[in-house]
Amino acid sequence: MVVDALEDDVTVTLLDPDSPRQSLRVAAHALNVAQVVARLALTVPDWQDELSLAVSAALLQDLGMMEVPEEVFESTDLLTPTQRTLVQKHPCASVAIVQQMRGRDDRLADAVAQHHERLDGSGYPGHLRGNAIGPVARLLAGADSFVGIQSPRPYRPALNAAQAIVEIDRAAAEGRLDPAWTARLRSIETHWIKIPVAPEPPSSAPAVSARA
Repeated sequence: MVVDALEDDVTVTLLDPDSPRQSLRVAAHALNVAQVVARLALTVPDWQDELSLAVSAALLQDLGMMEVPEEVFESTDLLTPTQRTLVQKHPCASVAIVQQMRGRDDRLADAVAQHHERLDGSGYPGHLRGNAIGPVARLLAGADSFVGIQSPRPYRPALNAAQAIVEIDRAAAEGRLDPAWTARLRSIETHWIKIPVAPEPPSSAPAVSARA
């Protein structure tokens, strides 16, 4: 992922072949979340007009992760308080980039800012609750969690789609995620192509597309 800041605009290139591993990881996650967001939104007729906004927010929500040091991503231990603070700043950093884009929609910046908020106030960065969290951000939160659970981390293996659904249902039951969206994940869980979140360096072996 490459972010080019111009005088009055910003250009974002996903999956640039010359990008470092961390950048590819962020870009792949964004593409995965965007797939899930699009498929979820398409299950609700009233959301057709919001589809472009929701997918754009999914692609841009983690731009700020590029400011998080690589060693935080690669750590096999739980994050330290300092590392957690760095990670939790990324929505604000993403918004700062989005706000430089020509023709931006304020709703886009709001959705990006809120994608890690939780209905019970346990999210970040603003610890917003309930209706203070916008509808697009609620969709992003469910999709982002669903994809993240199925992505490997240095400190834990990836779960499969069925296991991810169980975790998402638990989060909804505990009041963190919007059940209106999490309940729809079963209808799309086998219909998206998962791009590896941490692509390995190229090898002579043929590429295989993973499905969740």
